[in-house]
Amino acid sequence: MARARFIRPEFYEDDKVGSLSFGARLLYPRTWIEADMQGVFEWNPKIFRIKAFPHDEKVRAEHVQAWMDEIAAQGMVEFFTFEGKTFGHILHFVDHQSFTSSEVKAGNRHPAPPSPGSRTERTSVKSAPGRLGSDKSLTLVRRASDCG
Repeated sequence: MARARFIRPEFYEDDKVGSLSFGARLLYPRTWIEADMQGVFEWNPKIFRIKAFPHDEKVRAEHVQAWMDEIAAQGMVEFFTFEGKTFGHILHFVDHQSFTSSEVKAGNRHPAPPSPGSRTERTSVKSAPGRLGSDKSLTLVRRASDCG
């Protein structure tokens, strides 16, 4: 379920944000709306094309994928796969967002991202017990286009 999120005024002054193309700057906040409390969202460029650019017929899923790769190249989002699905993890998300009591009560709806110590390209890690169960495997990748 999409959630209302905060955008601080200094967001637009950030150098990383400023280096993004116009499309990537529009796409990035949409990931926040789709993310759960841990900053994880399911990544599908076709779905994000519809959600982020519903009135822009010229925008294609390939554009959305390229914009997301830009965002990832700035170190703002990382991607991992879990049970054949691709998920994005917005880095530092919890430092900048507040959560409603109903959201806290509902809990996270996506798998937990790989732990910070395992943030190396194409590293396969086992999830921590109590998160997903030790039999579940996560694969961290740097760009969404590398998943699949």
